[in-house]
Amino acid sequence: MSKSHRALESPKDELLRKYGAGKRDFVGLDLYGIVLREVDLTGINLSKANLRMARIVLTNLSGATLRETDLSGANLKGSNLSGADLTRANLMDAYLAETNLDRAILVNAVLSGATYDTLSGAILYEEDARIREVIERPKRSIPKEVQREVWRRDGGRCVECGSKVNLEFDHIIPLSEGGSNTARNIQLLCEPCNRRKSNKVGG
Repeated sequence: MSKSHRALESPKDELLRKYGAGKRDFVGLDLYGIVLREVDLTGINLSKANLRMARIVLTNLSGATLRETDLSGANLKGSNLSGADLTRANLMDAYLAETNLDRAILVNAVLSGATYDTLSGAILYEEDARIREVIERPKRSIPKEVQREVWRRDGGRCVECGSKVNLEFDHIIPLSEGGSNTARNIQLLCEPCNRRKSNKVGG
């Protein structure tokens, strides 16, 4: 495409062209009133972008980063926002009916006047957003309220070495040995400490 033709591109055309060419970072872009329908924008970064009054329907924004993005008055009906980070986003008066918000991070997001079906699968508190990064082994489903209690009690760090990275929920008495999914039987360990502990009861 020649420079003269690109100069005539709409913000939408430019966004889709660059995204299609592999660009994912569009921080602070002005997309006021943009219309997108049935577009795959998985993993796009639109932090601090202006998407006021945008119409983004049936669009895949799973895993997108929309931190501090202005989505006030936007119509996101039927779009997929699963796993998207909307921390401190402005969703005032946004229309989110039939929108997938499972695991979407809405910490400190403005939701006044917004229309949505449910927020039960969304992450509304900073504590839960950090807990989401903790590795939980398959078939050891720990209730969310227990995760929160353990996180607070252990201060969000490994009880052995104090590390705050690569954390795992560890059963003090393994389930295979009759241990339970209660806070008294669960602790936070980093991956290296947990590997050393192995499957020995009580470490």
